[in-house]
Amino acid sequence: PRLLRAAGVFCLGAATLAGWSLVLFASERWLYMGLIIGWSLPVLAVQFAFGGHVTLREGRVVSLAVLAPTLYLCLADAYAISMGVWTINERYLVGVHFGPLPLEEATFFLLTNSMVVQGALLFVRASE
Repeated sequence: PRLLRAAGVFCLGAATLAGWSLVLFASERWLYMGLIIGWSLPVLAVQFAFGGHVTLREGRVVSLAVLAPTLYLCLADAYAISMGVWTINERYLVGVHFGPLPLEEATFFLLTNSMVVQGALLFVRASE
């Protein structure tokens, strides 16, 4: 489990650096995505360092617990965007949309739910 956790932390760390590189060096179209990646993946890396083996062992439950609320939030956000409740400046978006929902919003919900689910799982299973 130690090597597996180290590999996961390494990959998440590399992706974090890529996210901050988008913020600092890429065109402004990558700003929102870079910020999402840059702030969320370090949290996931720390969580994975302590309990990645638990997260992977419970993969089926974790997947459902992450994907169900992510889908719900994406649908709710897409509806709100389509109704004009809020807008997101296209200047800072990569340009990939799922209907009215930008890729960045879906990524935000996926990573936020991943942090919540992994954190809750590690809290419950801290001794393993």
